[in-house]
Amino acid sequence: MTIGKWVLVTDKREMEKKFGEFAFLSFAYASGYVVSIFFNSLLVFVVIGIKASRNIHNSMVWTIFKAPINLFFETNPTGAIMNRFSKDLGIIDTQITMAISFGMTMFYQTVSVLIVMAMVNPWFILLTPLLFLMAWSLFRYSVVAYRENTRIEAITRSPLLILLGETFAGNPTIKSFCRV
Repeated sequence: MTIGKWVLVTDKREMEKKFGEFAFLSFAYASGYVVSIFFNSLLVFVVIGIKASRNIHNSMVWTIFKAPINLFFETNPTGAIMNRFSKDLGIIDTQITMAISFGMTMFYQTVSVLIVMAMVNPWFILLTPLLFLMAWSLFRYSVVAYRENTRIEAITRSPLLILLGETFAGNPTIKSFCRV
């Protein structure tokens, strides 16, 4: 049963009789959508977000511990290391979980719209692959610009954190000469 069939009913008694069925179907669809979005958010934020953050943090700490002290810490300032840790974990905690949740929501909405359009006009199914190819080409084009923007942001942010790290590291030396 679809809403289109209900609209085509011309008899008022028939329309009133079918109204309950259509109202129930609409309510069931809306309720199912709300429940799926709730579990989607719960799954992404609680399960995936926490596990990913923990795994990345442990991996980064283990890599830092295994790095040769005389080479790694001489060539990489403490501020740059702190910048990388805070930036990566911040992105995982906020941006990636939100992006996954948003992507899953958009996927559900896109599939439901495609199903409705295919039910209304089956010829639309033939046009769908062309639209997906166009969307994919736009996505590939925008990813390059996004990566470049992220690289430039990291370059401009590091000097401030490097200065902070070197200031904290040199603090005992400054205090020992009473130049505070």
